[in-house]
Formats: sequence, C-alpha cells, structure tokens
Amino acid sequence: MSAPSRPDQRWSLDFVWDSISDGRRFRILTIVDDRTGECKELMADSSLSGVRVARELDQLIWSRSRPTTIVSDNVLCRENLSAWVSRSCGVRLPGHLERFAQTGSAVKK
Repeated sequence: MSAPSRPDQRWSLDFVWDSISDGRRFRILTIVDDRTGECKELMADSSLSGVRVARELDQLIWSRSRPTTIVSDNVLCRENLSAWVSRSCGVRLPGHLERFAQTGSAVKK
C-alpha cells in the first residue's frame, strides 16, 4: 500500500485498550489521518460496538471531512461495517477490509 499524497486520502482505525485500578477494562478507538498524522478522533468506552463506530464515523465525516480510504486490521462488527460502507458513498475500503466486511474474516494490512 503506497503512502497517501494528501490529507484525508487515507484514515487508519485502530483499537487500544487498558484497565483501571479496579480491573475494569476500557477500549479506545483511534482514527488517524495517515498523511498528516492528525488524530481525527479518540473514542473511549467499556464497549464499542460496530453500530457505535459507524455512528461516530458518520459524525466525524459530517463535521470534518470524508476520507477516500479507511484501513484497519481489527475486527469491526461485520454487518454494521458493511452497512455503513454501503451508505457512505465515496469511502473505499481496501481489499483486506472489504473482504472482511463481506466474509467476517480479518486479514492483516
């Protein structure tokens, strides 16, 4: 995959997680512009469903901009991601994520 040549050409989605002192875990979804390195969004919660991720992507695109491509190597609720992609004209998922959205099997980027 070649490096993006302009801002908002490709965004990367990734999950990180940690736990607080009482052992409860939380996850953070990071959305980063691969050209500028700008963190577009940090979303933290104890549970982040595919529906929630799609809703946050819609809101981010409405308020900021629309990427050409979104990449991720994480399992994002297959049905919800696929439905979001079909609604969000103009956003392309590269082959590995497109295949995941269709089959449910993750492939590393």
